[in-house]
Amino acid sequence: MKYGLDSFRKDFSTEEECLGYVFNKLYGPRCSCGGRYAKVRNRRQYQCSRCRHQIAPTAGTIFHKSPTPLTLWFHAIFIFCHARSGISAKEMQRQLGVTYKCAYRMLSLIKHRVRQGEGKLQGIVDIDTGQFSEKSSVILAVERNGPIRARVVRKTDAVTVQAFIHDMVEKKVAYTTRMNAGDPFFFNFKRSIKGTFKNVSDAKLQAYLNAFVFRYNHRHDDKQRFEALCESLVRPKSVV
Repeated sequence: MKYGLDSFRKDFSTEEECLGYVFNKLYGPRCSCGGRYAKVRNRRQYQCSRCRHQIAPTAGTIFHKSPTPLTLWFHAIFIFCHARSGISAKEMQRQLGVTYKCAYRMLSLIKHRVRQGEGKLQGIVDIDTGQFSEKSSVILAVERNGPIRARVVRKTDAVTVQAFIHDMVEKKVAYTTRMNAGDPFFFNFKRSIKGTFKNVSDAKLQAYLNAFVFRYNHRHDDKQRFEALCESLVRPKSVV
């Protein structure tokens, strides 16, 4: 399903719409006392009509205590989702019209909350490994006609690969260690890193890999990709 800029602007054109989206993802319209929540004017809070209990929907999320308008935050999320080869902080700065420091912080917070996907792989799964740098390799699991999972590791010995399979693949699933199964993915990932970011440290590689895998797994549906990322970002950090 396509989800372009016009559709996005219709859904998230105001602060109230953005805050309402976060609130609805985390809470219901009614308080436990039976009252109904309504937004507090000029504040990022909702208040119960009966007991006056207040909720700050952004508490614990990446938006917590951020002076940046929520409309810009959601625009950044939209841009991140549609950047198939990734996006640099400099390009995010240009598109949002904010400072580089602000763009870098927003992008870092988004990137470090991205999850590759839900659940373990099923069906027939191909396992492959690839060298990324002198110190880092990547193990890749490819569900045939399905999603993928990937992990940055220091070595690709049998113990490390088996631990990865245990974490990423359902028990009793047929898997094969097939050379070159991940070649297209590795090629595109390396090209993305070199073309968009020029250089990524080994310490930050997993975050970039997570983002790339996330986009790949949701490549067929723009709306689903946007919704899946928002789901991750609006959850308080303690439950992510």
